[in-house]
Amino acid sequence: MVQLECLSEDEFRMIVEWFGREAPDMLLQWAGPTFTYPLTVGQLLDHYREGINQETSRTFVYKIMDESTGEAASMIQLGRIDRTAGTAVVGRFWIQEHMRNKGVGTAALRKLIEKAFREFQLRQLILRVFDFNLPAIKCYEKLGFRICARNENVCQASTGEWWSEYEMRLILDQVMVAAPLKPCVATASAEPYCASILPSSVRKTRLLGLLFSFTLQSFAWCSSRPTTSHRHGSQAPLSTRKEGASASAASRSSQSFTPW
Repeated sequence: MVQLECLSEDEFRMIVEWFGREAPDMLLQWAGPTFTYPLTVGQLLDHYREGINQETSRTFVYKIMDESTGEAASMIQLGRIDRTAGTAVVGRFWIQEHMRNKGVGTAALRKLIEKAFREFQLRQLILRVFDFNLPAIKCYEKLGFRICARNENVCQASTGEWWSEYEMRLILDQVMVAAPLKPCVATASAEPYCASILPSSVRKTRLLGLLFSFTLQSFAWCSSRPTTSHRHGSQAPLSTRKEGASASAASRSSQSFTPW
């Protein structure tokens, strides 16, 4: 559906044209207070003066290509790349209006996640999104990002209103990073897991281990069962089980994410 291609400095004029058709607050929504309206090529050149899309660059800027039309539908950036810490920040994510609500944003972000963890060998992605941008938040959560912090009143719109933002992050474990197979995004669990990206030998070993463990547990359960009727087993009272389930749910809900 879409492909990511490195954006060259010669194509900065295209970005300027995009935002020349938008209201000033759309530029603010895209880049925060980094740029001033109207956007110019000079501002972009100055902002990216350290260079982009080179082997040693800390910033890679991509145009999102619509394969059906060959059009540059939008753009996305992987910035503040720290190869030692294994982290980077997703930003400058923009979809042209006529390409929205068509799955382009979700497909593009999925491609970027794959690049980050396969090509850059990163372990954590961070992004920031204004709290009123519900479609974007829904897209990010769909791909595994989770809210870890809220920053109040980070910038002021042209109307005088102050905007607040969420920080979100995506973390994958080393198995996901190293697996050369089908990509998988993180889930809300503390230890994301996707069997489809594990090597077949590992999957077989885990399956055999689970079967062996299940067999032992079944044998132990059968050996310890009383000889009386099933109706008089040693199962815990319903109220006790409900209390245990409630405690477990409360424990899960108390888990929090550490802000980056």
